Amino acid sequence: MIYKLKDIPQRGTPLKDEDITLELAEKCQRIVAELVVSEGRKYLPLFERVTSELEKLKEQDRLLKLAHQIAS
Repeated sequence: MIYKLKDIPQRGTPLKDEDITLELAEKCQRIVAELVVSEGRKYLPLFERVTSELEKLKEQDRLLKLAHQIAS
């Protein structure tokens, strides 16, 4: 699937931490993956960063669910 710029927040639009959802992070990862495939290795550092941030979000989500489970 090819994404268009309208699919992601525009540059200059400040995002708060709570605005960055797993869905948005996954969408960003797919977009950057497409850049790596189409444009080459120069985008690998960006892909690495987005992937790392996505993994952090997934871990935070897992821990939040665990906390809710324990507290219930």
